[in-house]
Amino acid sequence: MACAGTGTTQGGADGSCAALLVYRGHTYLGHGLYPDDEGDGVGVTAGRRLGTGTRPGCDDTPNDEDQGVPSRPVPVYAIEGVDPVHAVTVDHPAGGTLYIERNSEKTLPELRKLIEARELDPSPKATTR
Repeated sequence: MACAGTGTTQGGADGSCAALLVYRGHTYLGHGLYPDDEGDGVGVTAGRRLGTGTRPGCDDTPNDEDQGVPSRPVPVYAIEGVDPVHAVTVDHPAGGTLYIERNSEKTLPELRKLIEARELDPSPKATTR
């Protein structure tokens, strides 16, 4: 069970399950990117497809008759400007949810800066590890 934690939730606004992604033996935690109070999110632009990951299932109300959210496979994409070792996305083509590898030394603010730099300078040299 993948329950309450920091980040966005899967299964809707009322759910308390953390937005987790398992890809190639690594666990990523989902984060929405909202740079201001108006809710204008930083664009997480999906790059090349990396493969298939899994969103673990969740049953945040085990005594409810509802079966919860089952595990399911999802396509995983690189984020333009960010090494997949640190973060990926599953939303394509527009993106939106940043999944940060739980042991990455890159923080959310650092990754946001990389993504914003990529938006300002879309040339290949903007990609960083």
